[in-house]
Amino acid sequence: MRSAARAPTSPRPVCLRGGSGASAPTVRTVHLNLEVHMKRRAVGAEEARANLPALLEDAHRGKATVITRRGVPYAVLVPVEQAREHKRLPFLSLKGTGAGLWGKRAGATVAKMRDEWE
Repeated sequence: MRSAARAPTSPRPVCLRGGSGASAPTVRTVHLNLEVHMKRRAVGAEEARANLPALLEDAHRGKATVITRRGVPYAVLVPVEQAREHKRLPFLSLKGTGAGLWGKRAGATVAKMRDEWE
């Protein structure tokens, strides 16, 4: 398998799909930093499709694989332990991101909007 020159150096969101049967898959975003003591390589999407069993075995052994399409990183196949290690950001970390969105008195703004709909 060929190796790309470089994998992304900044944390990138990775979607992990789960679910089974007729239900829609659930999607969870996990931020992974591939520079953290991981053996990794990059393969093209077609090569990944053709060699999926080998890539899964590599992931089981602790080796991450960046899957690219035309040289652009699209996904990362990582060991389950690596994905579980990363914690979700706490909800409070979003505190203040909507500052000023509803004005100084959010309750009054929402009440006014409700009155407009009645």
